[in-house]
Amino acid sequence: MSKRAKLIIIMSFFACTAILVTVGLGYALEPLLIAFALAYLIYPLIIKLEKKGVNRIIAVTLIFILTAAVVVFSAMAVLPRMISDTGSFIKELPDNSAKALIMVDTFASNAGMDLNISENGIDGLIKQQVSRLSADAVGKITGTVSGLFSNILKWMLAVLNILLIPLFFFFMVYDYEKVKEEIKSYIPLKYIPMAKNYMGRINRILNGYIRGKLVVALILGLLYGAGLYAIGLKFGFVIGFAAGLLSIIPYVGSLIGFVAAVVMGLAYYEGIGLLIGIGVVFTVAQLLESYIITPHLVGNSVGLSAFVIILAIIIGGNLMGVMGIFIAIPVAAILKEVLVDLRKQYHLLLHEPVYVVKTKKRK
Repeated sequence: MSKRAKLIIIMSFFACTAILVTVGLGYALEPLLIAFALAYLIYPLIIKLEKKGVNRIIAVTLIFILTAAVVVFSAMAVLPRMISDTGSFIKELPDNSAKALIMVDTFASNAGMDLNISENGIDGLIKQQVSRLSADAVGKITGTVSGLFSNILKWMLAVLNILLIPLFFFFMVYDYEKVKEEIKSYIPLKYIPMAKNYMGRINRILNGYIRGKLVVALILGLLYGAGLYAIGLKFGFVIGFAAGLLSIIPYVGSLIGFVAAVVMGLAYYEGIGLLIGIGVVFTVAQLLESYIITPHLVGNSVGLSAFVIILAIIIGGNLMGVMGIFIAIPVAAILKEVLVDLRKQYHLLLHEPVYVVKTKKRK
């Protein structure tokens, strides 16, 4: 058997093993990926604690305790009010939507346009839709209850998956270097420099993007929430904070938050000043995010234009749904790095000088 044939057999075995492990993990794959992401984020902090003489097991335990304490105290301080406001917001949404549409009709009438929106018509339409949704919900609940016992194993697996996250996280952080060396042992020696180069670039992209986006989302949530609360918008903090957290998905959080804020502003209309205030809050927050917060916290780690980011989100959403939207930007940035190298190899194979893309910096 030739060397090439042996290599193909070995690579095929590795590929089949990877596929079997992925399929075999089933429900456990998601907590494994979550644990990996957490370990990736926390690992630098573990290293800093170790350099100060803290044992790794103690360091991981301390981080667990601190994280749990922050979550518990935050929940005790913020969640009751947020849950109450969110429940009231959802409960009042049909009436507020009707009021908002009536206000739109009033503005249109003053501008000489007749949209023919009547309060009774809107009220009837909303009640009809709510009744239909209620009937559908009752049917779904009945079906869920009837099939509850047959799906008891799935519920148990779901609970187990949640419990698996800290377990996987502990072992990944504890054996982080060992896992890296194991992966390295499967790479042919002549490809190790190239692999290190790629892993360094990928690590830079993921580091900058994940950590930066989380901090940016939190800051935006506080900015939106504080701003909408300050101008007197009902449920302003809930809407603003949710919009900030949703900004992890580019362009989605600010759009949803702005629409929700305008609906509430129209529903409780007391003058044009509130609507202007909503516009000012979102405009100022977006300017701060675009020109100060993101450049400093995320920087140029991704290196993608706004147009490419939008395309990546669309493609990711079409291929993998919500998960695809979340991972679209870092995956696109990694693919860009690969394509840059392939373009260099392409020109070298054709014995042509490597073409360098030149772009002018906009002021």
